[in-house]
Amino acid sequence: REAGGSLYAFLASLLEVPLAPSLRSPSGRLLQHMPEAAPLVVGALAPVGAALLRQLLAGVAGAVPEYRVAEITDVLAALSTLCHEHICGWAQAVIARTPDAVAQAKDKEALFAAFKVCADAAAQGAPETPGRQLYLALVEFKDLCRRN
Repeated sequence: REAGGSLYAFLASLLEVPLAPSLRSPSGRLLQHMPEAAPLVVGALAPVGAALLRQLLAGVAGAVPEYRVAEITDVLAALSTLCHEHICGWAQAVIARTPDAVAQAKDKEALFAAFKVCADAAAQGAPETPGRQLYLALVEFKDLCRRN
């Protein structure tokens, strides 16, 4: 049970290291700022980002308990911030694969819009990613998947 939480915390921390100088990890440790790592991390994620996003959304859709959605949101918010050039394409491809019986077009658009808001905020250099909006969209997506 704690291994899953540790994995999400590790991923969020790894993705946040290149971003801001005063970030704290989920455990409260001050993360070392390494902006020079950003292109390397983005380059490593570019070929696998869609698969990572698909696996995280699959977890939200049903494989992980609801209390883990916040941890997954942290990972997705950091991924959206760091890879803002790619996240919309990845999200669109992954969300499009969701069966219509599970989520209607408007539900898919709402989830995509949350990723777009995060990517746009990162592209504009916003100090914080609007993770709350992403969290609410993911909770709604989880509910849709559970009901359908």
